[in-house]
Amino acid sequence: MIEIYLGTTCDIPSDFCNTNPCINGGTCSNLGNGSFICACLQDFTGHYIKLTYI
Repeated sequence: MIEIYLGTTCDIPSDFCNTNPCINGGTCSNLGNGSFICACLQDFTGHYIKLTYI
C-alpha cells in the first residue's frame, strides 16, 4: 500500500475527501492508497455519483 504525503517536508497525509468529490449526497472514504471511493445514495451511481438511475 502506498501512502501519499504532501507539504514541503512530506509530513501532511493527503485527504482526497477534503474537496468533497462525491456529489448528490454521496459519502467519500479515503482508501489509503492515494485514491478514494464514493458511497452512493439510492438512485445514483458512478465514480463521483454523477449518474442517475432511470
